[in-house]
Amino acid sequence: MYDPRLIYPKMFHPVVTFRTRDWRGRAQHSTRTLRPVKYCYIDFGVSRRYNLEDSPPREYPIRGGDKSAPGIVHWEGQSLDPFPTDVYNLGKTIRTTVIQRRRVPYTSRGRNDARESAQTVDHGERL
Repeated sequence: MYDPRLIYPKMFHPVVTFRTRDWRGRAQHSTRTLRPVKYCYIDFGVSRRYNLEDSPPREYPIRGGDKSAPGIVHWEGQSLDPFPTDVYNLGKTIRTTVIQRRRVPYTSRGRNDARESAQTVDHGERL
């Protein structure tokens, strides 16, 4: 999720995003490279609030989700700390939306490092 006001200064129609809110013309916009936005990944489907004094929180894994997350692969019925699974799912989301969907094939060292790190995490190894 990101705040579109940097790219669309007069905003856009919520359903047909290339039109203005009042439908009188095309929505004027800039590019993300000229006006960079900050992305925020929020709510992966189930949210819970934890008390900071009860640290670390323990939960039973939610069945039906991604079963490749560390701790869930070899789960033996005990309650687990949910944060490592959240970090794993966030990394997997970034990998699929940013690293794997790039149209331009990068050959820089940074690109290769990111791809190798994503593969390492996916196979359950520690970085």
